[in-house]
Amino acid sequence: MDKDLEKLKDRYMIPIPEELNDVINRALQTPVKKKKVAYKWSIGTVAAAILLMTTVNLSPSAANAMSDIPIIGKVIDVITLQERKEEKDNHASVDIKVPEISGLDNSGLEASLNEKYIEESKQLYQEFTNTLAELKEGENANMAVTSGYEVLNDNDTIFSIRRYNVITQASSSTEMQFDTIDKKIKSYSP
Repeated sequence: MDKDLEKLKDRYMIPIPEELNDVINRALQTPVKKKKVAYKWSIGTVAAAILLMTTVNLSPSAANAMSDIPIIGKVIDVITLQERKEEKDNHASVDIKVPEISGLDNSGLEASLNEKYIEESKQLYQEFTNTLAELKEGENANMAVTSGYEVLNDNDTIFSIRRYNVITQASSSTEMQFDTIDKKIKSYSP
């Protein structure tokens, strides 16, 4: 068996060139590039974006102050809120968030949309107060009105916003409305 092993060893033994040692030594001395830096940057960027969005949505004064910053201002103008929130003693609450669009090239369209949003929110609040006024003294409303919006798309071409009203009173009703603006041809589609 040793003879067979020796034959195989002689048969498959390949001489190692002297240059191979030099190549291996150079490779071992070359510093390894660290890829953790990009990972840390991406985590930091995501954390900063979350902090910015939270600050803007929770503090209207911070949002207003940040709207003057060049690159950030464009984002802030889309997510700044106007809000009316009340809770009544008779188990009734209202939370109405009104979107305010700014930064469109078409200022007339911008003004008409903002006016439409304000009028719709006033009407919704008026319906809420009318319902409360119809209650008999001491009667509970057991009612909640929630209104809000979500920006679905905001790029160079399209701006799209979804608005919703949820009215809960022993049952609920949800109404969704969408506004889409083609920024290139400056057209509006309700």
